[in-house]
Amino acid sequence: MGDEKPSATYDAEFIGALIKRFHGYEVDAADATGLVGMLAPVDALAEAASSGVGFDDEPGDFQRVLHAESARATRGSSS
Repeated sequence: MGDEKPSATYDAEFIGALIKRFHGYEVDAADATGLVGMLAPVDALAEAASSGVGFDDEPGDFQRVLHAESARATRGSSS
């Protein structure tokens, strides 16, 4: 991953709207921006992990990856 900061997938406006919708209160722009900064490395890590297993956010991919990993784990435990 290097020293470069990951780019934000979500912006402060989206995070603010999400918190208001799910939690029923508003956060100011500075807090929303801070949350965006906290989420960026987590999102980058998840993206890196998901690309390694061929998962691209599609429900069908989720099922395919679960089945493939399950089969791989089963084969690994029998050896």
